[in-house]
Amino acid sequence: MRKMTFLLLNVPFLFLLGCGTASITSQMKDSAELAAEEMSELVTTELPVVVALVPFKADSGSAAVADVYFNQLIHQLNASKRFVVLDRGQTANVQAEKLLSESELYGTKKDPSAGLPQSESLISGTVKKLGRVYVISLTWVRSDTGKLLYQTQFEVNE
Repeated sequence: MRKMTFLLLNVPFLFLLGCGTASITSQMKDSAELAAEEMSELVTTELPVVVALVPFKADSGSAAVADVYFNQLIHQLNASKRFVVLDRGQTANVQAEKLLSESELYGTKKDPSAGLPQSESLISGTVKKLGRVYVISLTWVRSDTGKLLYQTQFEVNE
């Protein structure tokens, strides 16, 4: 069977501060778990799907929520055992480490043609704050055709 690669969005993890944090975090965990479960059910290959991650888009009032939600999603995708998760938010660090490991400092040369895996799909998302509600949208499309594979939207209350 053909191994499928997917692209997700990722941003560094930030802790939410203030009242209602446990409730917001719990709601995000539940919604990320549901999204990962629904995406896992769509995977038809025996091999785990490679999921590459890049940052979610968030408005100015929801960056921390986007960070926490996305890390919940990463955790749930990993826990499903149906995905191999790559962090595209760390691409610059990975490339720097790759260059360093290929340098004379390590004493051996690695295969220079070995690059970062290419993705066949894109999972993108947005987080917007509307009053005391965060609206999180998630869309999964094939990157070669643009075919919609999965879409969801949910709300997280403060």
